[in-house]
Amino acid sequence: MIKNFLVLSFKCIHSLLLIRCISIGRINDEKEDILASYLIDLGEEVLKLLLAKGAIKEDAEDIIQNTFYKVYTLLGDLREDTIRPWFFRVALNEYIDFKRKKSSRISI
Repeated sequence: MIKNFLVLSFKCIHSLLLIRCISIGRINDEKEDILASYLIDLGEEVLKLLLAKGAIKEDAEDIIQNTFYKVYTLLGDLREDTIRPWFFRVALNEYIDFKRKKSSRISI
């Protein structure tokens, strides 16, 4: 169920990532499916983590989309061995920022 959502939700972002990877020479057409599958699995893992941390589903989905966008913008600077930990760290930072903003709105 989560995977089906991620496939639909990240279709646009992951397409941009694939195009960017190919354009900067980080991936060839033959590895495109592997990267797509990896990104969807990574998004699914982060979604589970955010839900375990207490995020509601809709907020977690927004956080993951923001994280995918940041991966897209910095893809040329990332190495294969740092994408996974960086993705998790960015997602957790996004969640912390989201909670901080949400609590400040409530207290006002």
